Amino acid sequence: MNKEIVFVGYNDEAAISNSDDGTMTTATACEIMRLSARTAMWKPRRLYSQNFEDLYLYRLFCNIEHGFYIDAGAWDPDVDSVTKIFYENGWRGINLEPLQECYESLLSKRPEDINLCFAVVDEPSIGFVELAVVGDRPSENGLHFLLNSENADASELTSRNSTSRTRRVAATTLREVIERYARPRRTNFLKLDIEGAEYNAILGLSLATLDEELKPEVILLEATLPVSRLAAPHRSSCRQHLEGNGYTFLYFDGLNDYYCRDHLHSSFIHLMLPPNIFDVVPLGSSLIFNNLDSLATKDASINSLQVQMADEFETSEILRKQLAALEERIPKLVMEVEENQQALALEKVTAKLSREEMEKIYISINEDKDKVDQALISAGEQRDLFRSQLHRVQEELEAYSHLVTELQNRINQNSNHQKILTNLIHRMNRLLALSLRKDVKRFKQLSLSTIAEENPVYSPRTSTKIEKPILSDKQ
Repeated sequence: MNKEIVFVGYNDEAAISNSDDGTMTTATACEIMRLSARTAMWKPRRLYSQNFEDLYLYRLFCNIEHGFYIDAGAWDPDVDSVTKIFYENGWRGINLEPLQECYESLLSKRPEDINLCFAVVDEPSIGFVELAVVGDRPSENGLHFLLNSENADASELTSRNSTSRTRRVAATTLREVIERYARPRRTNFLKLDIEGAEYNAILGLSLATLDEELKPEVILLEATLPVSRLAAPHRSSCRQHLEGNGYTFLYFDGLNDYYCRDHLHSSFIHLMLPPNIFDVVPLGSSLIFNNLDSLATKDASINSLQVQMADEFETSEILRKQLAALEERIPKLVMEVEENQQALALEKVTAKLSREEMEKIYISINEDKDKVDQALISAGEQRDLFRSQLHRVQEELEAYSHLVTELQNRINQNSNHQKILTNLIHRMNRLLALSLRKDVKRFKQLSLSTIAEENPVYSPRTSTKIEKPILSDKQ
């Protein structure tokens, strides 16, 4: 049989864990000395709970390597968590949390646990309940509870808080949870922190009819009013109900009441001591105050660093503005550098020209000068030639001008003659017209007289009309 020492209790006795069947016995000082070389099956790296609940539970169950828990009102998987040290060391369990934000956090950080988004009630027929949520960030302050007649004081808290509101959430009983999700595993401990609804949750266990192997070995429940040292109204009811159904009061840590199954009380009672320096996690008061001093020093350092950071931030802002100004100047500087590079390259090319090349250039320039001089001479000769030709053209223009003047005079004379001829023509046309009229008149008179002689039907001399005889077809 393998035994190990778990925790030293009162009167030099110790709780001894039997690793074969999980039972707990007590030992005297002699037996402690004999077993002192043995250690628990696991040790926590650190504690997370707000009131050492995980430390007390560790003392009771450190001999179990892979246990099972139920956490009703789990809230956060890390902050003030009673079950995190167990989860980190291979335990698994069920987390119940009605607040959706907290439930999603549990899903994310406790993937191997069974996470349920339910409120815990006393009757399975209650499908939904009203949940009061206080504050803008309930996932940070954890203050939310069921609204009923038993938590009237808490309801007043919500009425005084301008940011409080209610939500309708799904509900279930612990009996349904255990039978559906925990069976056939043994539940080592059940933790209840549901802000005043602990008694209803215990009633929902139906301990009188629950199978013995499904009953939690330890039940710890919050026994004070929220954020208070005052005893909760349900505390006495919970104790009376649990002691009437096979449980014995074990310990009060100032916030929670601990109960265990009747047959485990003698083994567990020796382990329920205040946290002390002999625990697996050092908890000496001097260490705590040293840590506080260290935290104060760190806070002062942080404040100093914050001031330095503020100064450095201002400096960085100035540098940032200067950098922005430099960035604006960079394109101009780049253009200047490129121009300087081009000028430098040109100077290098010029410097590479040898003296002979310079002389060749000089000779070429002189030759070009001679050609330019010859071209100037030729241009002067052509200029003189053009001048003589221009003089001759001017003389010809003057001659042409005289001819034009003379021709213009003649044209003017011809114009006078043309007017005289025009007048003569008009006069001749008038005379001719008069002559023609007279001839036409005579011709008409002769024609009429001739017609009258030949055909006396109509006489121009008389004004009376002579009837024309009607001729027959034969005539």
